[in-house]
This record gives sequence, structure tokens and C-alpha cells, in this order.
Amino acid sequence: MTKKKTNYHKIQNKFGIYFSITTILVLAISIFIYYVTAISNMRQNIRRRIRDIVSVASIQIDADAHGTLTNPKDEDNETYRNIKKNLQQIRGATSDIYYVYTMRYEEHERIVFVVDAEENPDEIAHLGEVYEEASQFLKDNIDSMYCPIVEEELYTDNWGTWLTGYAPFYNSKGELEGILGVDIQADTIKIYEQKLLWMALIILSIIVPIVFILGWLIGRRIAIPIVNLTKTSIKIAAGNLNLNVPEETNDEIGLLARAFNKMTKQLKEFINSLEQKVKERTQKLQNEITNHQQTEKALRKSEKKYRDLFEKSEDAILIIHNGKFIDCNQAVINMLGFKSKEDLLNTHPSELSPERQPDGKMSFEKANEMMEIALENGSHRFEWYHKKSDAEVFPVEVLLTSISSDEKNHILHTVWRDITERKRAEKEIKTGRERLKMLNKIIRHDISNDFIVIQSAINILKKTSDLKMIDEIEERVKKSLNAIAGYRKYESFINSNTDLEEIEIVKLINELISEFPRIRFNIEGECKVFADDALCSVFTNLIANSVKHGNSTKIDIIITSDNNNCKIVFIDNGSGIPEKIKDKIFDEGFHYGKNGHTGIGLYIVSKTIERFGGSICVEDNKTNGTTFVINLRKSLKISV
Repeated sequence: MTKKKTNYHKIQNKFGIYFSITTILVLAISIFIYYVTAISNMRQNIRRRIRDIVSVASIQIDADAHGTLTNPKDEDNETYRNIKKNLQQIRGATSDIYYVYTMRYEEHERIVFVVDAEENPDEIAHLGEVYEEASQFLKDNIDSMYCPIVEEELYTDNWGTWLTGYAPFYNSKGELEGILGVDIQADTIKIYEQKLLWMALIILSIIVPIVFILGWLIGRRIAIPIVNLTKTSIKIAAGNLNLNVPEETNDEIGLLARAFNKMTKQLKEFINSLEQKVKERTQKLQNEITNHQQTEKALRKSEKKYRDLFEKSEDAILIIHNGKFIDCNQAVINMLGFKSKEDLLNTHPSELSPERQPDGKMSFEKANEMMEIALENGSHRFEWYHKKSDAEVFPVEVLLTSISSDEKNHILHTVWRDITERKRAEKEIKTGRERLKMLNKIIRHDISNDFIVIQSAINILKKTSDLKMIDEIEERVKKSLNAIAGYRKYESFINSNTDLEEIEIVKLINELISEFPRIRFNIEGECKVFADDALCSVFTNLIANSVKHGNSTKIDIIITSDNNNCKIVFIDNGSGIPEKIKDKIFDEGFHYGKNGHTGIGLYIVSKTIERFGGSICVEDNKTNGTTFVINLRKSLKISV
């Protein structure tokens, strides 16, 4: 009795569900059409509302006052603030408005912002800022706008996704002064759409239970005659092939009963012949399974050994099949910064390299060349530059080994080894050598100058017995010893690229001028720059050259600055630099005249200034003498 009831309910439920699903689909389509129509009407209403808002709001703008706002500095005047306050009142009149602002159409087809009601510094559009992300609708209509209009569709710019209305406003002369823009955020529109959606869903949720009840009643009427057929069919399916289904009617159910009886007879004959075949086949399969299990066991053992070596290797290992990754170990994932093996295997090899390698070759061309060599020779080792998942480029040593190479399949075993530290060490060694070479030149230059003076003083002392020369010699020896001690400060510059420090120009110059008592100095201005102790050598070199080569008696030092840079101008009253050598004086080894020696001084000055991120040049002096102009990165503004 229980089984019969269960079968009855199953067929009843099926008919009820089919009827209900069909009915619900029809209702859902109807409600969807209603929803789409309602959304369209709602958007039209919102567009009309925006048009009404901008129409009224544009009248409230003082167009003549608005026309005076032409410079970004005007944001600080009273006119700008009054118009901004007016726009904020317009925005506060309704909760749906997000941005209110004015624009102006300028020459060269540029749309620029004028006044923005926004206060947030991260979102405000400043006076004169070009509206680069303006919609195509606005660009097409702004030069011919004579009445309020509203965007036909939602559009997206730097500030978000919006539905925007525009209205022109005119000055007292009847000329178009600007355009008022009012933005409603897309989320606001979506809230209205969600309300309509919920309404449609509520209607559907009310109708669904009613439909299921009707389906249940209809299924009940259809299920009763089928249950009787089902009960007999279940017994036949259980193995009672001697049972026949009652053939009581001539309709479709009766035809089904006769078909069941015929099928039962044929099935009984088939089973009798099949049992013998199954018995024979079972024995054969049992023997094959035993052999297969032994082979599979050996393969699993071998595969596990290889997989352990593959996964635990510290080197990054990949398998490439016809130019695509098919397997990799964890070391590759860690090296490239991927989250999972699947992410890496779904990445094409070309995406892991920069467009070009350091030698200038396109990466994909060079990669094909390397693979061809590996396929031809069996293996190939070379250096390569890869990209991590965050686009950082780093060097690796690559070993490509050919596993299989027939006409259709090219399988390569690839081993990567990160050589970033090795490359960094090589670069640091090269940089250290270059800096040591530069320091050696500085030492030779400065000490050589002092020894030349000492040699000259000794010659004068021999000829004239002037004891003042002993004081000069002693002073120069002391200066040379101090210079040698001072060069220890450059050790950090040789060994590493240390940070520059903050140096006050006036203070440094005042410490130097005591070494040149015969020179009158005039210093104007002040500034702080990023440099190191080598700046002292730069200034000393320039002053010494002015005295030695130009016979100067006066040097003016003028210091000016802007937001980022400090300009230091040295002007002397010496004989000046001949025009024909001005473009050569900073070259290494260049010297000129009887006072020129190693030709390294101004070369050192130039290279030192470049190391600070600055520049130096020589300019014409309108009267006489020489003018050197130095530009350095400004540090901090000095409080006076």
C-alpha cells in the first residue's frame, strides 16, 4: 500500500511541476516585459526631472560675474565663492544630485571647468581644468546648445558613472557664458530600478504558490491510471520476467503495456545467453587486471620519485610543449609571484618577458632562436630577463633541454635560476671602479695643484731667499694634508650609492672664502641643496680657476631659487674664457694656456654636479670676466 501511494505521488508531482513551470515561465516573461517597460518610463521621468532642475538652476547663476573667472587664482576671490555657494544650494535642494558645476567652451574645442560645488579636494574640478573625459554627447552639443539637454545614456568619466543634464546660461549681452552641469549618480538610478525589480518579484512570489496548487490538482487527475502500469513495471524491473503487464485499454497506456510484455520476453532470452558470455569474459578480465595492477604499481613508484625531485628542486623547473607551459614546480610560482600553478600554466610564455631583451632583440624572436638551438643541440644555456606577475623585470640563467622533438611535438625541460644578486654584484663592482677612478682623478688634480705652487715657491726661495715662501710652502703642505684627510669622507661614495645630504650654500661658501684672502666676495641670496662634501671641492675649483687662470680680484656669487631648483651664479672680473674653447672646458684632459696643467679640474666639477642630479654651464659676461651657472635640486626653503 505504501509503495503504491509513493508511486502515485511521484507521477502526480511530475505532471504538477511541468504544468507549474510552464505557467511560471509565461508569467515571468510577462513580468519581465512589464519591468523593462517600467524601467524605460522611469528613466524618461528622471531625464525630464534633471532637465527641469538644470533649467531652473541655470537662471540662478550670475553669468556676468561668472565671466570674470578666467584664472585658476580666481578660486580665492569672493565671486568664485558666491557662485560656488549658489551651486551648493542647488545641490542641497534634492538628495539625488551628486555633482553641480559650470563649464566653458574655449577655443581649440576644449571644455574646461569653472566652478565646482564639491568641497572634497580629491574630487573637486578646479578652475581652468580641462574636462578630458567629457562624454561624446556633450562634445557634440556644447557649441550649439541653446536649451537644457540631458545625456541619452549613462556615461563614465574619472569621477564615476552618471546621468547628466546641461543648461546654457547667458550674460547681460545675450552671449553664451557657460554651461551648468548636474550629475545624478548611476547608483541612484539603480536604486529606483531595484525597487521596480522587487515589486515584480513580489508579484511573481504571490502567483507561484497559486500555480503550484493548480498543477497539483491537474497532476492528480492524470496520475491515477499510470500508477497501475508503474506497479507492474517495477516488479518486472526487479527480475520477475514471468509477469505480464495488464492490457486493459487501447489508448497510449495500453500500447505501452503491450510493448512492455514484448520487451520482457526478449530480455529473458537475452539474459540466458549473456550469462555464459559474462562468465567467460570475467575470467579473462581478471587475468588482465592482475597484470595491469603490477605494471601500474611500478609506474606509480617511478612517477613519485620523479615528482619528488621535480617539486623539491630549489631551481625553477618548467615543461614546455609546443611553446606552451604544461607543468611547473613550486619554485617557478614563487619566483614569478603567481598565486597558483593554474594561473601560471594559463599564462603564455611571451607574457613573462619584456618586449625586448637588453641586447635590443624582440623577446619572442630571441626566445624562438634559443629554443631552436636547444632542439638542434639537445640543450642550450643562456641568460634571459623575465617579468614577475607585478611586472618587475629580473635576470635568470636558463637551461633548455630537449626531451622530445619529432615533427609534431617539441617538449622542452626548462630550468631557471635567479641571478639578480649576481648581476647586482657585477654592477656594484663596475660602479665602484668608476667611482674609484673619479676619486683618483680628484686627488691627483688637487694635490698636483698644491705641489705646483710648492715647487714654484721653492724656486723663488732659491733665487730670492724670500722667507715668506716658506710660509707659503708650509700652508700648501698643510692644505694638501687636510685634503688627503678629507678624501676619507668619499669612501662611502666609492663603496655604495649613499644618500645626498642637505647643505646650506651660503654657509659652505663662507667657510671657503678664508682660503682666498686677496679676493673680494659679494654673496646675494641663500638656498639649501641636496649634495655631499664633494660640493666643497666644486666651489674651491671654480674660485681657484678664476684666480689662477683669469687673475680675478672680485667674485660675485648670486643665489636664486624656485619651487624645485637652486641656481648659483659665479661672476668674476678676470680675463674671461676665450670663445673658441667654451664648449671644451668641461671635457676630460682639456687644458689651455700657460697656466693649464692636467685639464681635469672642470671635468671633475661637471661630473660631480651631474652626480648630484644638477648641471653646470659657462655663460658670456656682458663686460668682462667669466660667469658659471650651477643648477642643483633644492632641499628646503630657508626661513629669514
